[in-house]
Amino acid sequence: PTQDPPPVTGTISGSVTSSADGSAIVGALVGTSPATATALSDAAGNFVITNVPIPTNPTSYAVTASKDGFTSASTSVSLSSTAPTATANLALGAGPAPTTMGDLNVLVTNRTGEPQSGAQVDVAGTATAMATTDANGFAIFTGLAQGAYTVSATKTISGFDFRASGGTNIVGGETSFLQLTLTRDFGQSVFPNIDGEAVTLTDDADIFFVPVPGNDSDPTVDCNIIRTQHMFIAEVEDGTGTPVSGVKVQWDLNISTQGQCGFFIFPGDAARCAGFVPGNTGSIVDSDDPDLDPATARSGLNPAFNVDTRKAVTFTNDNDQTIAFNGQNVSVGTGQTWIIITSPVEGVTDVIAATPDIPINDPDCANGSGPCDKDFAVKRWVNWDTRVAELSGWIFQSDPDDDVNSVFTDVADGGTLTNILARTEDTCLTAVGNLGLAQAAPCELDDNDFLIYTEVTRLRADSPFQFNLGAVKLNVTDDVPDVQIFDGFAPNVRGTGIPVVGFCDLQNDGLGPLGCDDEYDTAVGPLSNGHSATDDFAAGEWFADDGGILLGPLASEGWVVFEVRLNPAVYFCDDVDFSGTCDPGNVGSPDSFSTAYQQLLDGNADNTNSFSVTFCDEFGEECDRLDFDKEWVASRVQIIKNIPGQTIETVDGKDVKHHTVQIGQSFSYTITVI
Repeated sequence: PTQDPPPVTGTISGSVTSSADGSAIVGALVGTSPATATALSDAAGNFVITNVPIPTNPTSYAVTASKDGFTSASTSVSLSSTAPTATANLALGAGPAPTTMGDLNVLVTNRTGEPQSGAQVDVAGTATAMATTDANGFAIFTGLAQGAYTVSATKTISGFDFRASGGTNIVGGETSFLQLTLTRDFGQSVFPNIDGEAVTLTDDADIFFVPVPGNDSDPTVDCNIIRTQHMFIAEVEDGTGTPVSGVKVQWDLNISTQGQCGFFIFPGDAARCAGFVPGNTGSIVDSDDPDLDPATARSGLNPAFNVDTRKAVTFTNDNDQTIAFNGQNVSVGTGQTWIIITSPVEGVTDVIAATPDIPINDPDCANGSGPCDKDFAVKRWVNWDTRVAELSGWIFQSDPDDDVNSVFTDVADGGTLTNILARTEDTCLTAVGNLGLAQAAPCELDDNDFLIYTEVTRLRADSPFQFNLGAVKLNVTDDVPDVQIFDGFAPNVRGTGIPVVGFCDLQNDGLGPLGCDDEYDTAVGPLSNGHSATDDFAAGEWFADDGGILLGPLASEGWVVFEVRLNPAVYFCDDVDFSGTCDPGNVGSPDSFSTAYQQLLDGNADNTNSFSVTFCDEFGEECDRLDFDKEWVASRVQIIKNIPGQTIETVDGKDVKHHTVQIGQSFSYTITVI
């Protein structure tokens, strides 16, 4: 049989001296908290404590030295398997220790035993005191009046409040030790109650999923890109609709046959339903109450951590809670509880939230929206790569990726794109763009628009999900200055009046469900109200895979292009002399800009819009979202550095040996002084 490895131990050494003159103190008793072994200081004041256990990496100890005729002193040290030695030098004050005063060493750890620095420790009893734990997780109190004390510790970790409390008795002339373990679920009730008053739930009570802010409106059917995370929130209400706290909720993944879509994009269109798809992936990565062991939470025993990747037990909250998730603060209310799941691969996760605190009167929840002791949700994980970029130079008859004239400026989530405001209009047409009116006012400034290219790529050829039946949606989330998602022209024939609804892509065949959630109107088709436009990826598939016309399920790429422009009814150039060219500021020109546009040029108005791009699957569920800003600026600074030995080029009328410095790029020069 194999033998267990020997325990890991370490050594603590140091010196004990007088705080008055630094002289060595002989025969001082040195011990640790938690207690291990003790040692006496030698003639030089030195001590060594060997065979100190190191059960966790790291392990913290408080080291205390005491001797008659001196006041005691403590400090903290840390040991680990890679650093098994530590030094503790202690200086004792002159005079006997007061017989009515004692010391207290408090060690604060998490549930795995790791010392926690920066925790606030409060001591209340015969006296009060407060300290913050050091790098080794210790708070050391000296000179506490003897008597009983309550000790509490608090620390905020990743937006969560962790707490712990305990009690101790201080004895005069002695040093006490207390270890506190921080938990996130400190004080959580574990029996059904409303405002602290116990209740018994009847069969008219219900458990159900609630929407998570920022996600889809239907919390029971969702879509995510793989390797991202999704939060599920469940709420329990009694028969009167009142949220109930302390209800035990059992979460299970992939044990049911509820992996059916249960709804249709279009009534009667069974082909759009996934049918019965059993869950085959998904893991729980966090839960509301990870520090409450479901086996002991209601037994009165000390709670301990217990959760696995497919099952979790939580209890509905006693109070409102704020959770930091996906870059935003999510509110979880009283009577609600949550888990977070993820998946590294494509597939489906079935989620069941059930409670034994509601009597079972409908085992299969066959009555749909009626009360039940459980609720079901389906999460789809898609292996997609999504992309958003500003597009210029594109000739619209081809896939932008295949057009050598296309220039892409990719933008990341939270990023910013910049447009330089136009100052002249060479061909002054009317704002609506009718041909034949070469002299008219006001004039739209044609450069004050931009194209947004959106793309989704299926990374697995055997994906069960057909993104070509999905859709992409562009929303204007901050409409100051006033912008429009333009719907009146094709990009290279401005002024022809060709009606391209919502613009989006140019070969809309209407095959796919357009819009996320309830944004699609089958009677209208692609939606564009100036501030929101939605289109499917089916048109993009005509240009997918180097121009081949492919069947939808085989397409590997889909794309949609949107155009956004400053509202020409607000931001325009007034061709006062009807010259056909609007050129305010030129010598002799009477032309002028609209007041709102002049304010933009002068920097006296808000110049930043915000947008969101949402990618949806074939069931109309949001799978990915990207938010970005667009800045409209009056000018730009171009930095050109002169490079010795380079070919002379003409830049803005000047002959230079140059390299243009890009945004975000840095460079340096070396200057030699002779």
